[in-house]
Amino acid sequence: MFFEPMEARRLMSVVAPATLVGITATQSGSGTLHVTANTAGASATVIEAGTRNDSGFIMATGGAGSIAVMDGNGNVEIFNGVSSKPITIQGGSKGTNASFDGLTHVAQVNLGGKAGTTDNIVVLDEGNGGSTVQCNAGTANVSVPFSHNIKIVDGGGTNNIFLNSDFFVDTVVAGNTVTQTDWNESVVVGDTTQDLSTVQVGGGNNFIADYAGNLKLQAGSGYNVLAIQGESGTVTNPPKTFSTQYVDVISQTGVDLLEGT
Repeated sequence: MFFEPMEARRLMSVVAPATLVGITATQSGSGTLHVTANTAGASATVIEAGTRNDSGFIMATGGAGSIAVMDGNGNVEIFNGVSSKPITIQGGSKGTNASFDGLTHVAQVNLGGKAGTTDNIVVLDEGNGGSTVQCNAGTANVSVPFSHNIKIVDGGGTNNIFLNSDFFVDTVVAGNTVTQTDWNESVVVGDTTQDLSTVQVGGGNNFIADYAGNLKLQAGSGYNVLAIQGESGTVTNPPKTFSTQYVDVISQTGVDLLEGT
């Protein structure tokens, strides 16, 4: 919709390590990996070995747990011995395009876009989840294809947030379990110990779409639209809690309009 799918930026075996352009990637003495955007509109792709966006190159080059960082030109650096602490991705003040795909690692994303700029971020947690995204004063387009546990916090700008969007197609519902058959991803509706998306927005106008799982949403000023898979029609000032066969809205405040996806 507003950026190329992460799958289009898979690392191929022909990619060779090179100096990154527009971004820097550094590893602290304790093993924590920090990725920083340095130029306007810089692109950063962070992929763990063995994830669905690793064509085999990262695993073959760095082994299990290694992390590849790629810039917008396809230059790649691979890091080994990355600690269990979240990988930090720091966006620039003039907008950043970033993607993260982790299995045993999670990301801590800080989108730095000021008012009038746009940040695009994709976060895919293939493991237990736990990534976080901090938006800023600009427009933030946040796509989460899948995560068992994600937290997104607004910075006062306009936000377009898509949660568990993998479940938009090829989805099977059995009792309280919703499964995406292409990637064999499952969430348990109504069980927040296994699956929970937490979103806090306010300030600008916000659009939040949730395709599967459990949601806690706190919205502030501005006009806030919530789209839920399985919902039919539109509802003005919807109830604080409700559910469909795909999504359990554990709590919501500040939503002006509820609609289906």
